[in-house]
Amino acid sequence: MANRLARFLIGGWLFAQTVIAADPDQQSDVAELVTRTWKGKRYGCKCYFGDACWPRPKAWDALNATVGGSLAVYVPPESACHNFFNGTLGTVSTYDPAKCAAVTANYSSEQWV
Repeated sequence: MANRLARFLIGGWLFAQTVIAADPDQQSDVAELVTRTWKGKRYGCKCYFGDACWPRPKAWDALNATVGGSLAVYVPPESACHNFFNGTLGTVSTYDPAKCAAVTANYSSEQWV
């Protein structure tokens, strides 16, 4: 068995996980980070949902198990003003008129959470 280190950046925190493959030549569930350019400089330090480096469901579940099931999927509060939110859970119906009114009324307040 071959051990490979898998790195995941989730919510600003870098997590490392050892991925064990029965066949060393087997393609890993983990891809390299996607390189992006910002202000003329190239970076490859963060993985976003939809990138090839984003963990597949099996790898996500394995990572979640290593942190005691505490990975949280973030759904932005402003998604309540839209019919759907497409994120790590797939496409989720999110429209809620009452929550949207609260978001609209409080969005610019730094005290609102």
